[in-house]
Order: sequence, then structure tokens, then C-alpha cells
Amino acid sequence: MDRRTHMLRVRVTDDERRAIQLAAQAAGLSVSEWLRRVGAVRDPRIAALRELRGELGRQGGLLKLVMGGGRSVDELREALAAHSRIVAMADEELRRAG
Repeated sequence: MDRRTHMLRVRVTDDERRAIQLAAQAAGLSVSEWLRRVGAVRDPRIAALRELRGELGRQGGLLKLVMGGGRSVDELREALAAHSRIVAMADEELRRAG
């Protein structure tokens, strides 16, 4: 196996950093491994769809926790709103990938 000897530095916003970390976590990967896999994809739409799929899984897990854990109505509304935003993003990416 080739030894990884090169390092890349990329500037991102706080929101981008959080999104990358959450997507990697949802995929069960380190940030480095997730970025290597996403970066190896030739079509950026596929990478975006993979990221959204991971986020949808994370959101689904949060919804299960909220619904089963005696959480407040406000917490449930917040979780549902976040899930709806992610679903809308996935729909938009799927439309673009056409």
C-alpha cells in the first residue's frame, strides 16, 4: 500500500467545516477518508448526492431520538425542519443530475 506523504490544505467556512464533519461522521469515516472518497468522484453531483444521503441518515437518527425520547414539541419541530431542508437540498441535486 502506498504511504500517504502529501497533505492538502483547503480553506472552508465554519458551516462548510461542520457539514464536512457531519457528512464524514454519517458515513462512518474520518474526515480525511471521506474527503479522499468524495474527491475521487468525477461527477460533483454524485459527491453532493452521497453527502446528502449521509446527512439524511443522520437526520433520520435524530428524528428517532426526538420522537422516542420524550422531547419537547419545539425540539421535534426543529428536527423536522432540519430534515425538510435536507430533503429539499436532495431534491434539488437530483433535479440537476436529471
